Amino acid sequence: EVRSVRADRRRDMLGHRHAQARGAHPRRQTTRAPLRAVCTLFLALSATWRWLPTSAPAAVPSGELSWGTYLTQSFYHATIVPLLIATVVLAYLARPSTTDEFPAGFRKFQVTYLAVWALCVAADWLQGPFVYALYADYGFSEAEIAQLFVAGFGSSLVFGCFVGTFADKFGRKRSCLLYCAMYILSCSTKHCNKYSLLMVGRIGGGIATSLLFSCFECWM
Repeated sequence: EVRSVRADRRRDMLGHRHAQARGAHPRRQTTRAPLRAVCTLFLALSATWRWLPTSAPAAVPSGELSWGTYLTQSFYHATIVPLLIATVVLAYLARPSTTDEFPAGFRKFQVTYLAVWALCVAADWLQGPFVYALYADYGFSEAEIAQLFVAGFGSSLVFGCFVGTFADKFGRKRSCLLYCAMYILSCSTKHCNKYSLLMVGRIGGGIATSLLFSCFECWM
């Protein structure tokens, strides 16, 4: 009898765990249908664009390019708006949900953190699209520009292997402040057209990028 009672309890516990596992992530199930719709939309756009007649775009004076002309230049331009809408919808559906109450002062802390974090990320993102044009305007060859880019990405790759240990040892707050200082110096070097100084700036910027995408979350 004791064994039968234990077996019944074990079955009840396993059934309860399976029920919790099935209902633990209801939002993930709701995102499957929109994800399939996005993939279908992307494939349909790709197939439609492939069969459309192509022609060389007419020369348009600078500053007079309309949104319709811009979005129909290529398949890449045509998918910007649909993929942007799909990204916003999926991000909304996949947002984390909780039934627990937030502690007092959480919203203020959230706004403060996101405001500082957004500025730091913007510093990294805003200068990115213009770096190649800047190097080309300085008169560097494509090989030299490639070396500068590889140096930046390579330094981020190497330092990213132990940036977590670095932040734990020297402190997360200090690491975040170090990111700000290093990125200011890295961006300052772009005002000089000397190759060696730009290389130092690229290496420093790569290290700073590793700090950006690790230390801020750890400090929070």
